[in-house]
Amino acid sequence: MTIRSGPIAWAMGAVLLFAPSNIASAQRAKASVAGAKKQIATASSAPARSCLDTVATITPARLDQRHLIYVEQETVVPNRDGRILVAGAPVYVWRNAGEQYDLLGLDSLFGMIIEPSSKFVRPIPSPMPGHVLKGMRAAALSDGWWLVAFAEVFSVQQPKRPNVIAMWVGETDGSSWRAVQKLPAIADTLDPLRFSALALRDGRVRLAAVVTRDWQRRVVLFSRDAGRWTVHQYDLGTSEYAAIAATPQSDLLAVARPDTTLLREDHNSLFLYTKSPTDTLWTPHRRLWRGGMDPVQQPLFADAATRPLLVWLTGPLMRARSAWALSLPAIPDSAVEPTLMLTSTSSIAGLSLGDAGVIATYDRGSPTRDVRVFEYHEPLRVHIVFAKPTEYRGLFGAALTPEHLVLIASKAGQPPRDPAVISMLETYTWRCPIADARSP
Repeated sequence: MTIRSGPIAWAMGAVLLFAPSNIASAQRAKASVAGAKKQIATASSAPARSCLDTVATITPARLDQRHLIYVEQETVVPNRDGRILVAGAPVYVWRNAGEQYDLLGLDSLFGMIIEPSSKFVRPIPSPMPGHVLKGMRAAALSDGWWLVAFAEVFSVQQPKRPNVIAMWVGETDGSSWRAVQKLPAIADTLDPLRFSALALRDGRVRLAAVVTRDWQRRVVLFSRDAGRWTVHQYDLGTSEYAAIAATPQSDLLAVARPDTTLLREDHNSLFLYTKSPTDTLWTPHRRLWRGGMDPVQQPLFADAATRPLLVWLTGPLMRARSAWALSLPAIPDSAVEPTLMLTSTSSIAGLSLGDAGVIATYDRGSPTRDVRVFEYHEPLRVHIVFAKPTEYRGLFGAALTPEHLVLIASKAGQPPRDPAVISMLETYTWRCPIADARSP
């Protein structure tokens, strides 16, 4: 079925927001360093070396010459060969019909694969055609496939939140699916907007989420060990966010929640818990960060790091005032002070290849909707590479491969001639010495 682009504009949510823009053609652009002088002293301005080239290739995501695509980038995960999986809901495919673009089916695709050697992306078929899916999270497997967890929901339309029917997991190579199975059920309400990244280490898998029952907000952990999935709930306080990482020796859990031991009001401090892979009980460690009136938002662990790198935001939900990075030592209680990156932002991505990586932020709440990219090296030294205004909307994603940094963002068009929204790909060359980087 073909649907004209005009009537579906209401479904684009925050992606469309305000001013429309034309579809950008492929171009070569030098990233601006405007705003770089605002960086504070704790993020080094003179690194030993830089891996990232600031010249970008910027293109719309295309299936072919006639079809553009938009994927709500809920998860962005590279594989060892440089292919990048982008998955989320909704997915829109637009066909150039001459005078305007037509919108094609809405529930048959799961996402797209960005191919390093192709100017076109490849669509990922849905593992459950006709079902509404949300909360996609993925991790790269050693055979070139991806392990993907996702929620089956009743609705993803605004203003209703998606109600989770069941949690699922499966494996895809971008063209087909295998081992699709339902995860253990829980009685409480899952929020697919608050899922952690999917952590994978030596066959064990971890996915943390926040569940609601009345006024309580607990952390639920889906775990796979020796091929068997289990689920456990943990009452760690009124939890707003949870991030999970798996190291060779332990599982790490970072939780943003109020510190009830403080006499003054506290909004979302940051706490760390650890356990051995075979345990079910978490050991609490000292508070990593006091939120106070600047609540912690969106904590996450950078994937594929030599040592766990935790990044987070502090400040209001839609436009935090600061971004932070903390490299965790083998003994968590000996962690040093975090590194501050001065940036107003609504989204953050931590990307790593061994001892080097990138921290990218995006500020969709500002008039200029700035993107800032920081490079880091272990021991933790952070410097800003570039900052630039954009015309992007909605969510923001990024992936780091041994050869490229790819930023994925949404851009609005002007119906009926242009597609209402498409995915844009910014590709930068990554030239980190092989000794400092490893494939996922």
